[in-house]
Amino acid sequence: MLFRSSTDQIFGPVKNKRSSYQLVATILTFLISIIIGFSIHERETLLRTSDGAQRQNQQFDMALRSMSQGLCMFDAKKRLVVCNNRFADMYRLPPEPREAGTPYEAIVRRRVTQGVLKGDNDENAVRQKLAELAKLPRGEKVSRIETLADGRLINVARDPMEGG
Repeated sequence: MLFRSSTDQIFGPVKNKRSSYQLVATILTFLISIIIGFSIHERETLLRTSDGAQRQNQQFDMALRSMSQGLCMFDAKKRLVVCNNRFADMYRLPPEPREAGTPYEAIVRRRVTQGVLKGDNDENAVRQKLAELAKLPRGEKVSRIETLADGRLINVARDPMEGG
């Protein structure tokens, strides 16, 4: 005996669930579209921010290059953040000590040992110079005159920022 089923009997359960599957697919498509929209918006925001930061960096670099005074900035841990070419030229610094992250002591050591500053240029002179600088009041504006070996006098002004 052969049983024949109608297509409605065979595909009936699938047809019944088709509308619920379509609803789930529509909701998922909608959610994915929203996520993609937010992602595109965030990417555009990041690109605009990046372009603005790049433009600001270029302006900052131009200002540093154009200054007639030497400028250097150190962070709270006494590591170089930035210095301009005028500062490097005044103290005859080669490229390495100009790099961000260079310790303050390394720059002072270089100025002493290379004979840029007036006086001795041995390790004892380095320790004396670092001790002299350590005595300066912390967190206050300080101005002092530094005498170079070639007779030049440099007015060094220190103006600490809040937080180092």
